[in-house]
Amino acid sequence: MKLISFTKIRKGKPKKKAKTNEDKLTKLWFEVQKKKKRNSLLVKEVNLMKTAYQQHLEEVSAVRFEVLYNYIERLLFLGKEAKLTNKNHQLFQLLVQHYLVEGLQSPFRKTLKFDQLIPDFQMVAENTSTKKTKSQKRKERIEQIKKQLTLLAGAEQIEHLLSEEDWESMIDDEHQIQILFDKKIQPYLFSKQKQKLQKEAIQKAEIREKTTINYTSVHSLYKKLAKKFHPDLVKEEQEKEERHHLMSIITEAKNKEDITTLLDLYSTHFSEEKIEFKEDESEKLLQLLEKQLKDLEAEKSEIIGGPKEHYIYNLFVGKSGSGIEREAVHLRESEKLKQQQLQTQLNELETIEDLQSLLLGYMQ
Repeated sequence: MKLISFTKIRKGKPKKKAKTNEDKLTKLWFEVQKKKKRNSLLVKEVNLMKTAYQQHLEEVSAVRFEVLYNYIERLLFLGKEAKLTNKNHQLFQLLVQHYLVEGLQSPFRKTLKFDQLIPDFQMVAENTSTKKTKSQKRKERIEQIKKQLTLLAGAEQIEHLLSEEDWESMIDDEHQIQILFDKKIQPYLFSKQKQKLQKEAIQKAEIREKTTINYTSVHSLYKKLAKKFHPDLVKEEQEKEERHHLMSIITEAKNKEDITTLLDLYSTHFSEEKIEFKEDESEKLLQLLEKQLKDLEAEKSEIIGGPKEHYIYNLFVGKSGSGIEREAVHLRESEKLKQQQLQTQLNELETIEDLQSLLLGYMQ
């Protein structure tokens, strides 16, 4: 039976077309190491991005988006009363939608309450020149509420959670949408997420092997390394501190099921042992490396963080080191200019005639 050497996998050059298990493992090993380095660098860069944003951009951005909110609100207010041609009405919809999407994708979605503009936009977006029956209006209102709930729920199917009485209350009272979302839908979403995490934890526990030493078992490699490097086994303070640091790396690798780090550490500190994989072990290692690649992609999303962090990351993407600071200074001036232009547009938008003139200007 042919055995695959771990040394060859770790030091080999990846081939474009990997056919054998050894070639596949070499290629996957290289890709995992590459993405681990990328994530490590990303942590530093994202921290620089957040700092640069807070120092140079957050304050001016808040002012600009506040003006943007007021501008959208003014557009919607005038749009409710304006009698527009179909062409002008379509242009009006596109204009408001463009600005609203920008507000919803900003870090100020909640603080400046861009969410609360959605129902107004949906109502104004309808062509008011067409007469509609009560039944048609009711049906359209339900569709509006569905869209709003879908937006809040992150595209999850949640209609089955609401009763007829719930729908009636939301049609009659706009505030009931958020109240019912918090009361009935949010707990369901939390429960679903919790079940998903529990299922993943069970699956991880099931695949964990508890053998004496198996090179494709995360648990087994961790157990052998932990036994060798436990800080309590030494008395000298400096060595004890070094072992504490090493154990933190080993424990983190175990928790992440980071097979590459554990194998690297094992081959370094148990150099007297020759690590080789049989066919079934190589298949298991392939699965672990493929899983680690997916985990590293998920880790990248976690490093970038929530909506605000995503917004900041997208502002600086492609920049690194001192380039992040320079870009922040440039963006600050850009934000100020945008805010001034928006403020001028807002000051010039007082009447329905002003709105019609604005739309005419876009058409020319």
